[in-house]
Amino acid sequence: MRLNTIYAKIQIIFALSLFISISAYAQPSNDNCDNPTLLNIGSDSTSCIPVRGDTRGAVDATMITNTPEVCSGSWYADDVWYSLETGEDPPEFGITVEVRLDSLSGSELTDHGLAIYLDCDATSTFIDCFSNMPGERKLSFPGICVSPNTNYLVRVWSAPFATENTGTFSICAYAAAEDTTTVVAEPQARIIYEETFDEGFNGWESVALTQSRNDITGEFEDDDWIWSETGCMLDWSNSLACFSELRTCKTNGIVGIPAGHYIAGMDGIPPGGIPPYDPVRSYLISPSIDLTKESCVYLTWIEAGRFLNGAEGLSELGPYVQYSLDNGKTWINPSQAIGTADVSENYGGEYVVNAIQTTELARSIPLLGAEGNSNVRIRFGFDGDFYYWMVDDIRIVGAAAADAAVQGDFFARSHINPMSIHMVDSYDFQIDVANLACEDLTNLNANMTIVNSIGEEVHNVDLPYGVVVSDSLAQNASFFQPFTPDAVADDYTATYTVSADRDDDLSNNVRSFPFSVVDESQFRKEDGTATGQISPTLAFYENPAGADAEPFRWEVGNMFFAPNSTSVTGEPLAFNEISFLLANPQEIIDDALLVSVYKVEDADFDNIVSKEAGSTELTKLGEGVYTVTGLESELITVTLDPFGNSDALLLEPNTHYLASVENTTDVIRPVAMAIANDVSYDYSAALFNSQQNATTLEEMRYGNIFGISKENFLRIGPGNTDDLTTGNFAAINTPVVRLGFDVVPSDATVEINRDIEITISPNPTASDITVSLSIDQATDMEV
Repeated sequence: MRLNTIYAKIQIIFALSLFISISAYAQPSNDNCDNPTLLNIGSDSTSCIPVRGDTRGAVDATMITNTPEVCSGSWYADDVWYSLETGEDPPEFGITVEVRLDSLSGSELTDHGLAIYLDCDATSTFIDCFSNMPGERKLSFPGICVSPNTNYLVRVWSAPFATENTGTFSICAYAAAEDTTTVVAEPQARIIYEETFDEGFNGWESVALTQSRNDITGEFEDDDWIWSETGCMLDWSNSLACFSELRTCKTNGIVGIPAGHYIAGMDGIPPGGIPPYDPVRSYLISPSIDLTKESCVYLTWIEAGRFLNGAEGLSELGPYVQYSLDNGKTWINPSQAIGTADVSENYGGEYVVNAIQTTELARSIPLLGAEGNSNVRIRFGFDGDFYYWMVDDIRIVGAAAADAAVQGDFFARSHINPMSIHMVDSYDFQIDVANLACEDLTNLNANMTIVNSIGEEVHNVDLPYGVVVSDSLAQNASFFQPFTPDAVADDYTATYTVSADRDDDLSNNVRSFPFSVVDESQFRKEDGTATGQISPTLAFYENPAGADAEPFRWEVGNMFFAPNSTSVTGEPLAFNEISFLLANPQEIIDDALLVSVYKVEDADFDNIVSKEAGSTELTKLGEGVYTVTGLESELITVTLDPFGNSDALLLEPNTHYLASVENTTDVIRPVAMAIANDVSYDYSAALFNSQQNATTLEEMRYGNIFGISKENFLRIGPGNTDDLTTGNFAAINTPVVRLGFDVVPSDATVEINRDIEITISPNPTASDITVSLSIDQATDMEV
């Protein structure tokens, strides 16, 4: 009931804001699909002539029934239209449409959606489309898709909220450049069985275990898998979810389970209540496959999907895969060693959770024991609520008899990248090695080699595994031979390499990662590339807007470990500033953001740090305030004032610090601050490695972020609780929040009695010193 109340009030705010927008601006001339503005196609990106556009004052397109499908639930309300004419000789390598934004303009969009069509027909499907992908500006369709003497239509809208983000932009179109990327052909496995779904299910069977109510007809219908000739299916809002590979002019079908469409009653209206919802349970089952002549086989397929909640079964997110050796009487999980059919976990699954997946992922799992059997069947199962799962190009292939592989992307890297020259720290290595074939591996070894920027080897260690049995995962083993870079600016490349007595596939034996030591006075874990944003979920909001509302406090940041308290030249250091990058400044104008630096302690090492009044585990050292203007597009830097005594900001060695940004929402406008997110460096394995081997807080080196939620504590270690801090953000997500420091200025003059001889050793030093005094008579003195 609370969620429904929030939804209704948001609707009221939406309608009011839209009315104001329409009354303030004239309707754009290209508001409708049948009156687009012409874009001339330039010869390249530098010669195209940008055309200015404006979405303000557009009629709400979500209320128009005869408009083409779009890859956006409702954000395309302020769409405007453009056209392209290809002429007799269209560009050889295709056409690129690009939106350009001027961050200094007070009226520009912050982000947008973009789609390309052939016509205005309400039944038309876009050629390509994206919506609300921060930083994405271009759509290209290849030369094979471009026809001569054809008029193409381009649709632009603001994202994610038209009522708050309508505005201006520039758009141009130009001939795409030739793709000169060299693709190294990988050896192709021998295909034993293949299904591409070109003409339909072709013998595969949908078996629905549940039914959903069709709110349009009032009837209950089976939750079946569907076949799609276009590569698209309806999502929960009746917008299209598409296999992007099929939008590049492939004439090929797919199969999929539109779970969110079923749960939403098939009418595009969101269901009431709070997720998780009653799950959709449905199977896609293959015909019988004869593998009597095979000795080792794999199942492969490509897929695209978006997932939220799996039910209590085989899958955390909904999708799973099984196989049968007895024509479907009993079913086996694909990996006996890992013991689960959840392909979001097996073999580096890396599913995208609650986000649109824009590229297809190739999957590969061993069918241990399927070799030599004549009645093998495969089934793709779904047991969850939102959103969808699409599958294509299912194959059974002959596999290597012996194959040692670095497992997915879960390998420990440096716990902070880049490192400041003043804060270089040691770190250890950890890697998971999989035996992905039918024979045991002997003398398996993992090696870690590090070279600097000029190719000199600075580290080389081995981790022997010995024997790793067939279809198993040797995981969570640490090298325990740490590496500490020199305190000079340099770039490094670290490489894991696995080897064994026999390995028939060497393509998956190596993983590398870069890291750097930089000459700067700050802690940071990112390069400032905004790939998304971090903001609280609805569960954080205890009260909706209105008369009974209360302000909500939301705090997020990064944790840093200081291995010492002095600069590389031995001078004392103190924190002086915090920098951060906002993702939604236009939504929180005039909000006062509080930045803080805390000292973090966990003496009982229970992995829980309290922020309650009187807590000795989280001590505030300094703070500053920043008021949002709405024009912020770059890093914001706030000076820290000491909290308490003047020495509060001095660094201490071997100490953890938390740099955070805090926002208290306006009760009338309950919009939470969002911090820009960077996923360019994955700290998840480094975090796991430090946690599993540490016995004190000092031994741990953190790689993930921290959000202090309404529970008023943060969890800094493994645990399985229901608090919002735990598991709300993956370790790969790094907020752009940095903690700066500087040298403490020393006194200009020092008075020393000339009759006293003072000797200091060692000199210079960055740690302890011995002071020897030669005094002829008693003297009052202070050293």
